[in-house]
This record gives sequence, structure tokens and C-alpha cells, in this order.
Amino acid sequence: MKLINIGFGNMVSAGRVVAVVSPDSAPVKRLVKEARERGMLIDASYGRSTRAVLIMDSDHVVLFDDETKEICKEIKQYITKPCYIIVDREQALTRALDEAQPGELVITTGKGIESTQRINGTFVQCHSDAQVIEHWLTEHPEK
Repeated sequence: MKLINIGFGNMVSAGRVVAVVSPDSAPVKRLVKEARERGMLIDASYGRSTRAVLIMDSDHVVLFDDETKEICKEIKQYITKPCYIIVDREQALTRALDEAQPGELVITTGKGIESTQRINGTFVQCHSDAQVIEHWLTEHPEK
């Protein structure tokens, strides 16, 4: 089992991380609230501002105070297949759609219809996931 240090001596299993998401969107806030209510929330931020949320395959939700990109870099060390760290959500979603093969699914979580994204601590305007997907589908009608 490969462990990832998430700070303050806390570790998580690299193979059990399903997603690393920003804590700022309404769906992620709702996910955190529901995990807290079910007793499945692990707050590893030690009272500091939550800067990323780990979603685990056990339905646990882990809060920590490191930037999403930094934890992604650490997780990437343990992935044996090609993978990319793309902080810009639109670019990441477009790349996932471009690379999806017939029969594969691209699942987006945590953003919904929101039109801002936090990058390096600053909120920037962006298209919603729905807008990105709709635009991509109009440019790729064969898919």
C-alpha cells in the first residue's frame, strides 16, 4: 500500500483516492456536510482553511489544507498509467472528452453550473461544466 502524506503526520492510501476537488463549489460543500452527518468526514486540516477535499473509495471525505495541485502531484507518483495534472477545469474537461474512447464515460463532479474556479487562491470566471460539454458536443457531433 502506498501512502500519501497530507500534512501533520496524516497519511491516506494512494490507491483509495477517487478524486481531489476544490472545496469551494456548492456540490462539494454539500458532499462535506453529508459526510459530516454520516460520520464519514475526516478533518485533517487541524483548523486551518480547507484548500482541497479528497474523496475516498470508502465514502470517506478528507479535508486538508494543501493546494489541490500539490496533492495531485503526489498522487501522480503512484499512478502507472499516463495521467495529467490540469488545474484549469475547462482544459481538463476538454482533454478528458477528447481522449475518451467509445464505451468510456466522462464523469464530472463538484462544479455543476457554477461559473467561477479558484486557481492559486484567486477566483476566476469560467464556463460551467454543462457549457463546456455542450460546446464540445457541437464541435464533435460524431461522438
